[in-house]
Amino acid sequence: MIPPPLYRRWIGWGDKPIFNEGTEERINGLFQTLIPSIARDELNLPADQVINNFEMLGGSDMKYPFLIEDGLHPNDEGYRIMARNIQCSITEC
Repeated sequence: MIPPPLYRRWIGWGDKPIFNEGTEERINGLFQTLIPSIARDELNLPADQVINNFEMLGGSDMKYPFLIEDGLHPNDEGYRIMARNIQCSITEC
């Protein structure tokens, strides 16, 4: 499962980010290709069967910052969207 985007501009204490340099690039970039590759190589799972919460919660365009409580964790509506996405990935919706 690909995690939701990291809305970095929402995270930090004052002017200090709480994540190490490169965290945003890993979550919002590398994970998008790495997780499907691992699923394919290790589990023989086609990329289209990897649950993608990244796109559901805003994707690269970061379209839905209002779904992310603190820049990292979804709020109640964000979790509802993730739950529905997971449900529809494993059952018929």
